[in-house]
Amino acid sequence: PFPPGGPTDIVARPTALLLGHALGQQIFVDNRGGAGGSIGADFVAKAAPDGYTLLMGTVGTNAINGALYPRLPHDPIEDFTPIASVASAPVAIVVHPDAGFATLASLVAMAKAAPDAIQYGSAGAGTPGHLAGAMFCSTAGIGMQHIPYKGSAPAITDLLGGQGIRRRQGVRWTWPAPCRLTPPSAVGNCAMRLAPVRAQALER
Repeated sequence: PFPPGGPTDIVARPTALLLGHALGQQIFVDNRGGAGGSIGADFVAKAAPDGYTLLMGTVGTNAINGALYPRLPHDPIEDFTPIASVASAPVAIVVHPDAGFATLASLVAMAKAAPDAIQYGSAGAGTPGHLAGAMFCSTAGIGMQHIPYKGSAPAITDLLGGQGIRRRQGVRWTWPAPCRLTPPSAVGNCAMRLAPVRAQALER
């Protein structure tokens, strides 16, 4: 339920290929982004319950959105039957190389010096990236302006090009991290196992 190129899409495509081989069927990935995945999820909820339409759900589409949007046209719990847990994805903080801060400490210092001057993008309101950013701001005692997108890929594209997220001083909570973006910190173990080359900066 997100645009092409984002983490959900990256997981969905090889999953569809393997599932198609196992079932002897051709499975198409239909990207329907927007509203934190609710648009695509609603399409699946209203599809014929014949097993031919599947949702690559996330914690956002099947848990968070139910609390965030009181008038969803579908029930994120009752309208779906979970059949498999496909992937678990960590969340990384990445910035443009010209952002002016290369560590988490310098990011916090800049945000404290200029409240709300730094923007952070997410895949949409209520998505894990949005909530992670809000929790980070609360914990660090800083303010950053949230910019919701229709998916991770558009946010990454803007951040790479220095557009949308102003002055390139933008932050993205994302996975996976493109090689041109700089992670200001790495916490714990994080391996890019779906990529042909791992992002070594995330494995420090």
